[in-house]
Amino acid sequence: MLRRDREISNKSEIEAILHNCLLLHLAMSDGDQPYLVPLSYGFDGQNIYFHSARTGRKLDILKKNAKVCFQVGQKVELVTDTENACDWSFRYESVIGFGRAEELTDPGQRQAALNHIMQHYSGRDWTFPQSSLNRTSVWQIRIDEMSGKRSEAKGGGQN
Repeated sequence: MLRRDREISNKSEIEAILHNCLLLHLAMSDGDQPYLVPLSYGFDGQNIYFHSARTGRKLDILKKNAKVCFQVGQKVELVTDTENACDWSFRYESVIGFGRAEELTDPGQRQAALNHIMQHYSGRDWTFPQSSLNRTSVWQIRIDEMSGKRSEAKGGGQN
């Protein structure tokens, strides 16, 4: 990380950001072309979970290359300055990580992963109808590394 003064090194703080964000951006490599998608997700402290339809570009890419990069961000606020354009900035907290995506096929793991996703948004467990499970692909990202970053930009003008 270039700006060490913005690094979040405390693992608990990084995990709190992952628990609090609403949207995850998943980056993949489709040959020599990058591909990025926003996703709903769940996080269990070690892995990230997401679901998808059973077919589509994202799944085609992941079946060829399981290496992924993910990003979440929160507390985003534009910082402006009425006098100097170069003093405009953002306040934010973010996490970027790398890992490998793996499709879950075990019914128990799939159910648990979907509950991690739903717990993330609703705070409770759910039961999923078999018809929904049959048309849903469920994935786990095994996190290899991740880092957090916080900017507390100070602006001289309006916020």
